[in-house]
Amino acid sequence: MLDFFRRNSSSFIVQLIFGAIVVVFVFWGMGTGTGSRQVVAEIDGKSITDSQFALAFRGEVYRQQQSRELTDADYERIKGEVIDRLVVRHLLLRTAHDSGIRVSDAQLREAILEMEAFQGEGGKFSPDLYRTVMKNNGTDASRFEADLREQLTIERLQAVLQRTVVVSPAEVREAWQKANESVDLEFVRISPSQFDGAIDVSDARVAAWLAENVQKVQAEYDRDYDKEYNKPRQVKAAHVLLRVEADDPADLKAKVEAKAKEVRERAATEDFEALARRFGEDHTARRGGDLGWVDERRAGAPYGEDAFKSALASLQPGQVSDVIPTSQGFEIVKALEVREPKVIPFDEAKREIARKLIRADEAPRLARAFADELAGPFSRGEDVTAKLAEKELKLQETGEFSFAQGRVPKLGTSPELADAAFEMRSPGKGPQQVFEVSGSMVLARLKSRTEADAGTFEEQKRETAEALRLRKQAESFQSWIDTLKAEADVKVFDVKI
Repeated sequence: MLDFFRRNSSSFIVQLIFGAIVVVFVFWGMGTGTGSRQVVAEIDGKSITDSQFALAFRGEVYRQQQSRELTDADYERIKGEVIDRLVVRHLLLRTAHDSGIRVSDAQLREAILEMEAFQGEGGKFSPDLYRTVMKNNGTDASRFEADLREQLTIERLQAVLQRTVVVSPAEVREAWQKANESVDLEFVRISPSQFDGAIDVSDARVAAWLAENVQKVQAEYDRDYDKEYNKPRQVKAAHVLLRVEADDPADLKAKVEAKAKEVRERAATEDFEALARRFGEDHTARRGGDLGWVDERRAGAPYGEDAFKSALASLQPGQVSDVIPTSQGFEIVKALEVREPKVIPFDEAKREIARKLIRADEAPRLARAFADELAGPFSRGEDVTAKLAEKELKLQETGEFSFAQGRVPKLGTSPELADAAFEMRSPGKGPQQVFEVSGSMVLARLKSRTEADAGTFEEQKRETAEALRLRKQAESFQSWIDTLKAEADVKVFDVKI
């Protein structure tokens, strides 16, 4: 069951439990930002500023970019996560302060001396290495130590709460059984989209529905206007990136820039895709520098930078930009295709919006009604193949899985279904219950069950108890944080990224 924490080691709560110093680096400077121009959030009248947000946002983006290319949706997700974590951090620090929890200078110094990141030869603290790490992370010792003091304060608060968590022998036994027993389920997944064809969305029906629901349609149009109906100019682009770092020496930057200009000259007569594969120094090089469709709203480096956007805005299909200096280095961009800006007016969009809303309202009800009708016979082990065929559905099988896996194979995460699965004892039978999993209705029954080997309980009891304690601490701490957020007056404002 310790796998639970290995799988979730990147989550905020688990990082707090293990005291991961990475939290300090990811949210660098969040408590010490200055020069703000905009309030991102307010907690009981106290402000979180855009300078604090920007530092934390850049750190998290950089961390996630190390493993994969980020999309616009990723940037929006990260924005929400960072703001939420800033709010949580503020609430935790305030609670710690009100509770008299402090970290002394001596305790702070001891924590720094023990960090492997700052230890040189012989495992001893190295002042030179300490200064180098500060420089490489774009900060200084005073700011790092202020952030670390806050992180240690939060860990002390969390430790106080940990001591209130108790694990009973019965809970340990149950957790061990769930970790060591496995089940194989038969299931039927019923998606609302499978009932779209049964819904009347004829012109006459849509016209009548629109007459009664035009305000609802207008609200949907207004909500999705920028994303769906106000299309900016888009360029399908490719690029060649030659990297330099901000702190690289001037002579190296000049050398790389000269190389970029040489590549730009060759692009006038040579195949751009081949040049990108040969000279490109980012993850797009292997696919010929392909950036996909890019517009002025795209966030992150280099898309959100003025020099890049300006160059892209002037390109027509087949044209290649001059060398563009960006935060990543020197870039050359080619426009492959262009979509001119387009606004879809409400009168043109309203009928399709109405169809979408009618389906969104009626399809889940039809799916639920069908699932309810099928639940009884299915739970009793009856053959429902013919009934499923009417809706082009089929009986599926999860394969064996244990509760400790944290998810139901082929279905995803559903604590309710996982709990029910391990209560099933009779093959071919299941609960007369419809489970909602990822927007679909699911019926499930037991195909087979492998019981835990009772002879192994004693040797695994200690590890099981420790894993359960950690899980309960994480859940308790998260529940407590949720309560803090619910009781606080939290206002989150829109912030551009």
